[in-house]
Amino acid sequence: MNRKKLVVLTIAASAALNAVLLWHAFDSTPARADVTAQGEELSVYMGRLQRHTHKLGLSIDAGNQDLAKFYMTEIGETVDMITKRFPEYDKFQIAALTTAMLAPYTGPLKTAVETNFAGASAAYDKFLTGCNGCHAATQHQFVKVMRSKTNAYAQDFSK
Repeated sequence: MNRKKLVVLTIAASAALNAVLLWHAFDSTPARADVTAQGEELSVYMGRLQRHTHKLGLSIDAGNQDLAKFYMTEIGETVDMITKRFPEYDKFQIAALTTAMLAPYTGPLKTAVETNFAGASAAYDKFLTGCNGCHAATQHQFVKVMRSKTNAYAQDFSK
């Protein structure tokens, strides 16, 4: 086989392999029980919630009420997305559990962040209790959220 044919054959084989790989990457049919029919994984949204929650805690610890208000808004938006996108997930009623187990802590946390910042730290700890309660209710008690004062972000949380 001459060199020109070999190059063309290699390019064609590479293109065919890429087409197959891309087709699998964008196939919206879930292959696992922990993926919705839209191909979304709850863990992506939980990771977002965890990041916002951690940043809220760092904001509270730094005494930065304005930044805490911002992350409280982000948490609310993320929780709303979770309840809308995941009414049921992996045979658990995620929307109902999120509402039942976080709402009792989210309201007081929001109030503390907005109007009684001195009480925000205690309200934040209770919110984390709600997160862990929901994990236990969905048989994910091994995912234990804890308060961390370690700043893993390239961000200044002080005022």
